[in-house]
Amino acid sequence: MTQTQSTTTYRAFLKQQAEFRAFETQEFDQLTTHLQVKQYAKGQILFDQGDRRDRFYYVIKGVIRLERVDASGSFSFINYVKAQKAFPYRGLDLDPDYPYTAMALTPITIAVFDMADFETVVAENRASVSR
Repeated sequence: MTQTQSTTTYRAFLKQQAEFRAFETQEFDQLTTHLQVKQYAKGQILFDQGDRRDRFYYVIKGVIRLERVDASGSFSFINYVKAQKAFPYRGLDLDPDYPYTAMALTPITIAVFDMADFETVVAENRASVSR
């Protein structure tokens, strides 16, 4: 399967998922303009707490571990993102940086979107729904 065929297959899969169904065709096309599908090995870091928040992720297969440590280093928050879920929603349209570290807890396959595209499409969709 070529990269183009693979991207087309994943776009069709994503369009059927609950987190993307509300988007109009034009919005979904805008969102997936820069779509990448990547695979990571267990233990690989996607991003660290404090990195620039420039990507939005959808877990196609596997589990992601999210961990946040406070400024004192004495408190840690841990959460997990399973397959067919997206992240990070925290800080959407507000925070310039990721609020936690994301690590592959298992081998994963993820869809990667440009965060600016995602935020724009969500804002447009929210506006069209409220009319």
